[in-house]
Amino acid sequence: MEWYLKVMRDNYANFNGRARRKEYWMFVLVQTIVMIGLMILDSVLD
Repeated sequence: MEWYLKVMRDNYANFNGRARRKEYWMFVLVQTIVMIGLMILDSVLD
């Protein structure tokens, strides 16, 4: 979770340079988990 917060807080709108592989994949992993959780919540509440 620390990597996700670091990317969102420090480098979200920083378009200089490149993200490290670990930063990129942790961002993708957390985004995917959050989206799956929201989809499950939506189907339960619907």
